[in-house]
Amino acid sequence: MENSAGVLEVPTIQEKTYEHLRRMIVCGELSAGSRIKESVLAHKLGASRVPIRESLIRLRSEGLVVCRPRFGYTVKKYSRKDVVELYELRGAIEGLAVRLASERATDVEIAKCEEIHREFEATLDRFLAMSDGTEEKTELNNQLASLDERFHRSLLRISDNSRVEGLFAILHDEKICLSLAAVRNYTNNFGEAHILKETLQSHNDVLLAIKCRDAESAEKEMRRHIKMALKTIMAEFEKMR
Repeated sequence: MENSAGVLEVPTIQEKTYEHLRRMIVCGELSAGSRIKESVLAHKLGASRVPIRESLIRLRSEGLVVCRPRFGYTVKKYSRKDVVELYELRGAIEGLAVRLASERATDVEIAKCEEIHREFEATLDRFLAMSDGTEEKTELNNQLASLDERFHRSLLRISDNSRVEGLFAILHDEKICLSLAAVRNYTNNFGEAHILKETLQSHNDVLLAIKCRDAESAEKEMRRHIKMALKTIMAEFEKMR
């Protein structure tokens, strides 16, 4: 990890503990609603309870855990309202990001986003040509989900606004927790052909608007794309009620 001056920094015990705990939540190792016991985590991570406690306070501020009086910390469970609020905020932040990108990004920066888009398209072609149920198709589905994230991050990066990127990082963790802990089927359903084709077209529409320096259209297309994602995940969320 480097600081702003480009000097390599060694993560502190507290920072390592925080990253480990966050990863356990984001990856679903600590499931939604599960109680977090400081003593158990301290033993598991080989750390004292002080960095555990400080990390939980930080994770609480990020919305990944909740604290109840006389009960302690639990991993956050997501409600229907949480889902809607998260995606409304994503639409606002990513809509702003592509608006800024339309105005600020260089042609070279936009071209790098196009490279990721083309890689997504090529991977999708391979995915659609394969039979269902194979390990290779499952791996391609995972690659598509990863490329989707890379594409969105690349657009945030060329917005030239570090605070927008920072907000997205927090929202992204919440989105993953939502997918893994609250809506288990979402990751699998991302691989449905019609969803992937719609995603590809939405990405293309956003990129085209940015290339044309049409800030208003870029924001409109991104907000439409996020609404489409919300509709998909809400359908899965409702099945679990």
